Amino acid sequence: DAGAGRWPLGALGLAIACLLLLVPLGRIVFETGVAGPLATDTWGDRSQAAFGHALERGREDLARSLRTGALAGLLAMAVAPFWAHLLLRLGGGLRARLLQVALALPLLAPAVGVGLGSIIVFNRDLFWDLYDSLWLPPLILAGRYLPVAVFLLLERMQRVPREQEEAAALAGSSYLRRLFRYRLGPQLGSWWLAGGLVAVFAIRELDLAVLLPAANHSAAVRYFNALHFARDNFVAAFGLLIALVLFLPVMLAAVLRGLSRSEDPR
Repeated sequence: DAGAGRWPLGALGLAIACLLLLVPLGRIVFETGVAGPLATDTWGDRSQAAFGHALERGREDLARSLRTGALAGLLAMAVAPFWAHLLLRLGGGLRARLLQVALALPLLAPAVGVGLGSIIVFNRDLFWDLYDSLWLPPLILAGRYLPVAVFLLLERMQRVPREQEEAAALAGSSYLRRLFRYRLGPQLGSWWLAGGLVAVFAIRELDLAVLLPAANHSAAVRYFNALHFARDNFVAAFGLLIALVLFLPVMLAAVLRGLSRSEDPR
């Protein structure tokens, strides 16, 4: 409650939102139909054609990127709880700090370095089937962005009382049951958020995708190539499609949450 200052603060917040989000977004929308002075068709026709080209030329790459991001997110969701729980049990001592630094290294290293390192490690006869398969990009991207998921889950799992897990252990619950039900159970939303963040970062990754052959056919690489060759209408339309696809789960989650709250009599 800001009292009399709520209107100036509200206007300031709205102005900042317009400046940082709505104005650039509107400019990108405008770019979908921009043409030279000799163009004979209308802005609407050009914009519609740009979105049509984006769907026609980029849908397969976007589908591959979504598959890669989803697999990377699922892999991170499978691994991150164990690392977060280990850090939680180690406490705040030196061992935990050193382990946190080690886990953060893939995220701190430049994506180009991670891509080159992956090529050096996997481009050999022993891993040839994996090197050229759809599994290598999500595996590497899951490892690169795993620290995001681990540190997020660690912070959220710290909010769950330790006594809850200890009581489950005394009752004879298995390790997996204690971890996923009593530690992670109250924070399932954070678990899905961690996987979603890894998936989004994986879909947007460019430097690594350019280097790794198995990841070349992705939305980020196609977007970069179109931008490099100054295909402005396609770049604007395809960028909006990527943003919409990535934002769609957030919109659906908000709608479902709103519906569930409206049905709750409390």
